[in-house]
Amino acid sequence: MRISIHEHPGFHHVERLLSGGVPTPQAADLLSSLGVNNQEQAARSLQSLALHPSFPRGDNAFLGQFLESLGETFEPERAMANLERILESMENPDALLSALRRSSERRSIVLTLAGGSQFLSDTILRHPEYLDWLLKPMTLRKERTFEKIFLELWRWVREAREHPGGPADALRRFRQREYLRIGIRDLLRMASTEETTLSLSNLADATLEAALRISQGELHAQYGKPRWRTPNGRWSSCDFAIIGMGKLGGRELNFSSDIDLIFVYSSDEGKTRGIPGSYTGRRRGQISSHEFYVRLSRRVIQLMAENTEEGLVFRVDTRLRPEGSQGALAYSLRSCEIYYESWGETWERQALIKARHCAGDNALGRKFLEMTRPFIYRRTLDVSALDEIARIKDRINRKLASSGQSALNIKLGEGGIREIEFIIQSFQLIYGGKEPFLRKQNSLQALSAIKEVGLLPIIDCDDLAEAYTFLRDVEHRVQVTHGLQTHDLPEDRHGLTVLARKMGFVPNEAGEKEKFEDALKGYRGISSRIFDDLFRRQDKNTTSEEDTERIGAKELLSAKTLEDSLSPADLAPYNFADPDSASSLLRLMRNGEQFQHVSARAKRTFDELLPRLLYITLDLPDPDSAVANLFRFVEAGGGREAVFSLISESDRVFEALLQLFGTSDYLSDVLIHRPDVFETIIQSGALTQSKPQEEMISEFRSVVHGISTAESRFSALADAKRDEEFTIGMRSILGEADILVTVSDLTRLADTVLKIGLSIAQEELNNLYGASRSDDGPPGFAVIGLGKLGSFEMNFGSDLDLIFVYDDSKGETAGLFEEKPSKRDAIPNIDYFFKLGTLLRDGLASPQVGERIYEIDLRLRPEGQKGSFVTPLEQMKIYLTERAENWERQAFCRARFIAGTPEIGEAFMRLASNFVYETPVPNDFAEQVDHMRKRMELELAREAEENIDIKLGAGGIADIEFTVQYLQILNGGRNPSLRRPDSAGVIQALQKSGLISKKNGDDLLEAYRFLRLVENRLRIANAQSIHALPKTPVEMEILARRIGYEDNVEGSSRAKLLSDYERLTLRVREIYNEIVRGVDEVAREK
Repeated sequence: MRISIHEHPGFHHVERLLSGGVPTPQAADLLSSLGVNNQEQAARSLQSLALHPSFPRGDNAFLGQFLESLGETFEPERAMANLERILESMENPDALLSALRRSSERRSIVLTLAGGSQFLSDTILRHPEYLDWLLKPMTLRKERTFEKIFLELWRWVREAREHPGGPADALRRFRQREYLRIGIRDLLRMASTEETTLSLSNLADATLEAALRISQGELHAQYGKPRWRTPNGRWSSCDFAIIGMGKLGGRELNFSSDIDLIFVYSSDEGKTRGIPGSYTGRRRGQISSHEFYVRLSRRVIQLMAENTEEGLVFRVDTRLRPEGSQGALAYSLRSCEIYYESWGETWERQALIKARHCAGDNALGRKFLEMTRPFIYRRTLDVSALDEIARIKDRINRKLASSGQSALNIKLGEGGIREIEFIIQSFQLIYGGKEPFLRKQNSLQALSAIKEVGLLPIIDCDDLAEAYTFLRDVEHRVQVTHGLQTHDLPEDRHGLTVLARKMGFVPNEAGEKEKFEDALKGYRGISSRIFDDLFRRQDKNTTSEEDTERIGAKELLSAKTLEDSLSPADLAPYNFADPDSASSLLRLMRNGEQFQHVSARAKRTFDELLPRLLYITLDLPDPDSAVANLFRFVEAGGGREAVFSLISESDRVFEALLQLFGTSDYLSDVLIHRPDVFETIIQSGALTQSKPQEEMISEFRSVVHGISTAESRFSALADAKRDEEFTIGMRSILGEADILVTVSDLTRLADTVLKIGLSIAQEELNNLYGASRSDDGPPGFAVIGLGKLGSFEMNFGSDLDLIFVYDDSKGETAGLFEEKPSKRDAIPNIDYFFKLGTLLRDGLASPQVGERIYEIDLRLRPEGQKGSFVTPLEQMKIYLTERAENWERQAFCRARFIAGTPEIGEAFMRLASNFVYETPVPNDFAEQVDHMRKRMELELAREAEENIDIKLGAGGIADIEFTVQYLQILNGGRNPSLRRPDSAGVIQALQKSGLISKKNGDDLLEAYRFLRLVENRLRIANAQSIHALPKTPVEMEILARRIGYEDNVEGSSRAKLLSDYERLTLRVREIYNEIVRGVDEVAREK
């Protein structure tokens, strides 16, 4: 138990010391108990303080309070020395000493400042008046927003215009004063680490905005405002934005951080307005926009980073800009875009994760961030980024090892801040393309997103967050002492002890230093372990640079005859919506770009093809797209002569090619990026019939066989899926398969991808952890399809509604015992199945040819998004028995076992069947079904807003599905023939059972086929989940022609489509009203 200061034997010796006595062992013992390291120096400081005229030497009560407060500081001897200097610097030291006597809070503030930070103490010595402001009651009570900081700063800047040093010194003085406030709040633990970094970042933003406004005012007065001519010929102001990178971008600044900046302006196409002459009115001082913004950037840097008598505001680092230190200081938005598209490297993607608009024009800053997003977040599953990040970290490690500083450096050393940031950024780079939620500049926010998405175990995310916060806190306290940009721990015992006190460690059985070192070792161990787990398993394949080709010399063109036939006026009869664009593309297709060499033979071949091309366009759904896609195909083909010769060999092939190009941009992209699928068109008979499922599975299995990594196997699977989807699409476009066959083929394709994908995921996990096992035999896992997948109704762009289930045995995997660093020990089965579901989901979301294999939707699992990612069968049974709702019965009508362990799939299907067909139907079941249908129509279809929604609108696909599912659930318990997932098959079974009339059934089937075909032709264009008819007449005409309608004397294709749509949907709504809303009671009674 600690005794009070007054009871300590050395108290009276300290009293005598202040009265001029000599230091005694008893006084030294008291000072030592207060944490003083150098008692002799402390004794001298106390005597110097006591000699101050205003120091109350005879006030024993104050002396005791003072010594108590001194013992609570981080470094008492530094506190006394700085307090003495502060008193000497003040015009009225009595006021400060009086404040210290009256208020323990103020005493704590002053001594914490004096004992915790030399550079903050030096600020008070330079500006003693800041201490009065600091001790005001409201100064430290609450954090200040960016807006409040900037408004006060701008007032300082305006008031400083007439003073020596001007606005530049105002920026520096304001920054120094704010650092006092932020630093004291941090040292006294009045603010969290996150609040401190945010405050420092807000201050940096505010000073940047002020420096920019000052600079703009100066340069506008010299050169006028810059402007540029927009593409439509109008003059527009040229804007400027400052992009913060690194810690500033993430709002994570330390007390001595550089600020990493990129300067961006709107366009190179412009110049300043200049300044009108006093007498002539002629403008002078006009310079290009680029030169203006380079000068503006240079002036901003000068205002921020130049050392004056008042120091600097922030050090500025611009090396993260395009081309680094060799590049221009400021770049136009377009120049940035070209740079990142052409030469951007992985480390730049990593750096741009933290990019944030900090000052200047907000809209331009937003455009920059939007422009860089596709460069940062690739739509492919980009595991190659891990290799580059690992190489960067290896270089850092080697550099630190050579300097002998690895253990001391908490930022770059093993288990340090940089490793945590690399872990976070790796997941962002790899998965950010398909998970926008991960796109956070702030490290802790990004880590929280990684946790929420489920990419790292929850415990690892929590541990990393705690380690990151601790290490950043240490970094603050290291830098706040002297205001130096250092990340190294003190090497001496005293320095470590002081740091430990600043971190809040207090001595008991162990000293502060030892407790701090143990905690630090633990946190660094956490981050190091997770870093090693992530990076040491990755293959170290290097990616070769792409070959580039030189463009040949300019060739003079002469094709007068062709020019005449390619004029926009001559193309008008061929149904082009934009004859000008079509004319331009056809000319480019024949002649090439300005400096592109096209052989005479290639031109002759094209001339021979042209009449046939134009004739075919008369019957195409979208002639403009046909020409545009043909141009892209020719450009990607590697040589016009070869491409033109190939497509000229067969009229059938040429017509099929143009039908494809004029119907589907999506499938055209597949062909353009994967020219091998062209064989599908060339080979006669390849498109005449569907591929059997077993043959498809065998082909896909051989495609992925022998590939070493799971990522590469999923990539190969994506290619195989795309190839087969192309074949199915071509059969549909050419009329070789009707709509029901097409959606069935697409469903079997999805089944195949899931089966092969699950086998890839299982093999990968078995190589890492061994196979799952239990005392009762191998546990099982099953993939259940719902929605369109379950009901054999997949379309282009359809997502996969899935549920993952497993049996809930308590065993663990077999584990692997080879001594290989990439292997893992056995894990519980539940972890195995969670990883299995995650790997399958992520693998199938691997982008290829511009998009994912499939979008995965797991929201139909028990409890939806809040539920378990993978569900044990027993939990599924409890949920279906006790908590599932009636709308879920409708969803489970379409449940189907897709892949995995047959026994588990069959067990699930029994549970689902019992839930759907054996559970008693409530009396108000019809009302519940109709209520849900009305909500979908009102809230989602929004047909009152002039939308025509073929799925959710009145008489749409949902009407058919709700009618069918309603009758299934009512009658399926007594009639097993109704227990099937496909709507068309159920309608036929209802007819055979007499549950609906033949007329109603035939009408439903006709409408169903029609609506599915319309949906197919909507989606085949871009493989997007679209179910609303186009609003413009031109787009409706294109859709109608895709479906097969023609313009003739009976009416336009668009009018015919709308007429059939109205007729069939009105009939569907009639049947729905009869059956679900109770007009016809016959079906219910049966």
